[in-house]
Amino acid sequence: MSPRSLVLRCVLPSVAHAVLLVATTASAADRGLTIEGAVLRLVDDSQATALSAGVVTEVLVQEGVSVARGQLLARIDDAEQVAAVATANAELHIALHAAGDDVAIRYAEKAAEAARAELRRSQESIERFPKSVSQSQLDVERLAIRRAELEAEKARLTQRRVELEAERAVKRLAAAELLLARRLSASPIDGVVVERSIRTGEWIEPGRPAFRVVATDRLRAEGFAPGSLADASLVGRSVRVITAAANAANVPTNNAQTNGPATDAGTGVVSFVSPEIDPVSGQSRVVVLVDNAEGRLRAGSRCRLVIDGPSTDDLNGKPTSTPAETLGGPSR
Repeated sequence: MSPRSLVLRCVLPSVAHAVLLVATTASAADRGLTIEGAVLRLVDDSQATALSAGVVTEVLVQEGVSVARGQLLARIDDAEQVAAVATANAELHIALHAAGDDVAIRYAEKAAEAARAELRRSQESIERFPKSVSQSQLDVERLAIRRAELEAEKARLTQRRVELEAERAVKRLAAAELLLARRLSASPIDGVVVERSIRTGEWIEPGRPAFRVVATDRLRAEGFAPGSLADASLVGRSVRVITAAANAANVPTNNAQTNGPATDAGTGVVSFVSPEIDPVSGQSRVVVLVDNAEGRLRAGSRCRLVIDGPSTDDLNGKPTSTPAETLGGPSR
């Protein structure tokens, strides 16, 4: 056998194996994927914390109550802050009243007009009757005009200072109202109160969690798929979320399978596929955002994710194919 024939016989099987592997991978991706044992988790899980130290005077909600973002949950003793707001508000009204008082400016301007008129009459008298008004008298009248002009300028400067004081009073009132608002604990999100850790009459420090509020209208499902099949091309694909109906006879195990009869419970969209592949398992993490507006899913439960194959547009006219390939890798 010639050396050339020997090389061809060695190379051709490797090429054929590579082509078969690529074709198999592409075929699996075109069919979509099914990920078993994915875990549903909360997307919005927030703590309503205390912003100021003080005694809790009122708790307005209990566990299980639905709340809106910004809704008042508890109140901390605010007597001092209420008084501070009232004082700042009174000071603001005084400052605004003073800023609107321009009597001093108008009086000085009128005085300047009168002094100019007096000087003008003296000059007219001199034109008709020379030396009827002395030079010293003219100097006094010119000085009266200058004095009135300076008084008007001073009044305008004083008015500007009063206006600035009014602006400062506005900021003082805003600061007092902010401190008052910090005596309230409000919900950071729309959701349901699932934990309450404060009681009426209890002293609370800044930063201490008072309530835990979660939103269940959307969840995230996390599962793992072989890195050879899970890549960025999955992002944006539609997903069916399938859960197992509760079965009292089933005992949860450590495997990734769901127990009980499978039921469609929701839909979602692939939002993220990790660019990393675990060197031990060879799997990548897949994250799906799940619509749970009807509340059929519960965070913490396991589910099956059926990721649809690519659309016709994604395949450039290639028709979507057949059912998704099932992957039974364990979730972490």
